[in-house]
Amino acid sequence: MINITSWNELNAIRNNVDEFGNILGDYQLMNDLKSTDDDYEGIGDSWIPIGHCVDMDVPIQFTGTFNGNGHKICNLIILDENVPDDRIGVGLFGATGSACIISNLGLENISIIVSGSLNGEVGALIGENWGVIENCYSTGNFTGRTNNYTGGLVGYNYGFEGAYPIIRNCYSSVNIPDNSSNNIGGLVGTNRGTAIIENCYSIGNISGGGYVGGLAGSNGQTGSIINCYATGIVIGANTLGGFIGITIGGTITNCGWFRNLTGAQNAIGTTTVSLPCIPQELIDYNIKDGGGAGYIDDTVDWFYDKTRGIYTASPVWDFITPIWYERTNDFPKLDAGVVPPTEQKGMLPIFKRS
Repeated sequence: MINITSWNELNAIRNNVDEFGNILGDYQLMNDLKSTDDDYEGIGDSWIPIGHCVDMDVPIQFTGTFNGNGHKICNLIILDENVPDDRIGVGLFGATGSACIISNLGLENISIIVSGSLNGEVGALIGENWGVIENCYSTGNFTGRTNNYTGGLVGYNYGFEGAYPIIRNCYSSVNIPDNSSNNIGGLVGTNRGTAIIENCYSIGNISGGGYVGGLAGSNGQTGSIINCYATGIVIGANTLGGFIGITIGGTITNCGWFRNLTGAQNAIGTTTVSLPCIPQELIDYNIKDGGGAGYIDDTVDWFYDKTRGIYTASPVWDFITPIWYERTNDFPKLDAGVVPPTEQKGMLPIFKRS
């Protein structure tokens, strides 16, 4: 295990490569990295993603592990002028392989600033993910046209035979304003193939051209989304949903959105398949096909009761083991033992038990 204590050491990860150019190694973050650190300038304020795709078939991936140990990386800035024109995949990590595990890490106040345009697959943590992400969160802002597949945490969460990416116990409060691109989501741009999103939420405000969703821009093939919710404002030129912009396959289980906060009229903008469950107005387990309108009571108290199982035979969200915990007159939050606690107040969840 290689210890990371500085921006220089973080940046040096990209130099540990195999014969194919993929980036190797097992790393752990030993302290927070901040903009007040001596070596921040020239690295953290002009970050070049670790790994990338020249196209979908030729990825240069980070294939190792990165354990944040509950620490955070603050004020990371990515400028489009520092990303080569032929590259896809933008974030702390541009692209990650199927063996990659990133865990226990916070990204706070990240900025992705685009004056021209990027080629797509943009996320605060990872541009294109084939691996496992656990117990991570992101906050910050993206500005400008990032192009297709942009999410507050991950741009493109993609699985296939041999790669089973999972995003578990994570959240994002990244704001993505004034973006005219497609497949824009509060947490992920798209969830596709064998990819899974579980126990996650998004509270960032987002906008896009088409396929815009509070949690994900799109969900397709056999992609699964389980026990998740979204509450951020969603704005789109077409095909927008409070939870997902478009579904072209996959399953959605025990998920929800909040009409009063998102501003969207439907949970899903459009669907090309018959879903086993439409995440209508925050956890509606009985709606089958269609059913974009109609809800019981879109209040925080109702959602609180619904996830506790008051309206169902048994609790469907795990409040027993340290994953979710309940807050009166608030949405369920991820437990402090799962996601690193944040010192920020206000819009962000407070993970410490009250």
